[in-house]
Formats: sequence, structure tokens, C-alpha cells
Amino acid sequence: LAGVAVAAWLSLGQVGALAEQTGNNRVPQLMRIASVELNVSRVSLQIRHSILVKTPADLAATLADIGAKRKLIEDAMAAFEKSLFTPAGRQAFEKIKPLAATFWEFGGQNIQLIQEGKKDEAFEFLVTKTIPARNALHALLDAEKQRQNKLLEEELAQVKGDALFVRAELVALVSAVAIGLLAFSLYISGVLRRRVVASQQVAERVRDGDLTQAV
Repeated sequence: LAGVAVAAWLSLGQVGALAEQTGNNRVPQLMRIASVELNVSRVSLQIRHSILVKTPADLAATLADIGAKRKLIEDAMAAFEKSLFTPAGRQAFEKIKPLAATFWEFGGQNIQLIQEGKKDEAFEFLVTKTIPARNALHALLDAEKQRQNKLLEEELAQVKGDALFVRAELVALVSAVAIGLLAFSLYISGVLRRRVVASQQVAERVRDGDLTQAV
């Protein structure tokens, strides 16, 4: 039973460690990538919207929203970088960072053209510079998301496989203990039966001896 307890503790500890890594690292990283990807799309759409607005108030609101989205992106990128835990993830991030910087550089120039009232130039810049920069960034973000998704699926499959193995291992160990206890009980029962028989024989001999002496 102590062996079963130790085996269960070690096996379930490994499963728990992998599940904890998946839950605390892999899933949040995927969520951060998705957040960056979504907000980059929203920023590009808001830049386009800022070209189309008619009033200064609408323009100010749109630019304020772009600023808020930029903060969300920068916070997600910072959290992603801080939580990197594999060399492959670090390599991917090193490729994403410069493309993000390029996107914001072009986005800033786009916004400056809009604020100067050069809407035609701003739209041309959006089409030729900002959107291609966004698409390049999206391509790397999507590649990293797919890589993380694949690793997540592999880790979940491993957790499931390890859990099934632990279950089979525990069933086998408990069955072995049960068989051992049954064999032990049969052995003890046999010993007791033999001792009872021996005691009966001794008692019978004593009784027969007593009867002989009495005659």
C-alpha cells in the first residue's frame, strides 16, 4: 500500500506539473497573441476610420481609441515577453518585435498626415505602407499562434495520456495488493486449519491416554 501511495504521488505530480505549465504559461501566451492580433486589426481599421470622419470631435475620439488600443498591444507584448519560457518562443518574439515597431512607425506617420488634413495622402500611405506592415505583423503573429496551438494540443494529449497511464498503473498496483492480500489470507487460513487439526489430534491423543489410564 505504501508503494501504491508513492507511485500515485509521483505519477500524479508529473501530470499536475504539466497541467500547471499548460494552464499558467501556454494558454495565457496564446491569449496574449490573440489580443495583439485583434487590436492590431482594430488599430488599422481605426486609422482608416479617422480618414473618413467629418468632425474634429469624431477624429479626437478615434485617435484616443487608437491610443488605448496601442497601450493594450504594448501591455500584451510586454507580458508575452516576460512570460517566455522556451527558446523557440524567444526566437519568435525577436522576429515579432521589429515588425510591431515598423507598424507603429507607419501608423504614427499615417496619423500625422490625418491630423494635418492630408486625407488623400493619408489614405495612400495607409494602403501602401501601414496595411502591408500590419499584414506582415499578422503573418508572424498567426505563425506563432499556430505553433503555440500545436504545442497546446500536444501538451493536452500528454496530460490525457499520462492520466490514463496513472489510472492503469493504479489499477494494476491495487489489483496486485488485493491478490497479495487474498493469497496472504488463504495462507493464514491454511496455517490456522493445520494448527486446529494438530490441536485436535493432540487433544484426541490426550483424551485417549486418559481413557486408557482409566481402564
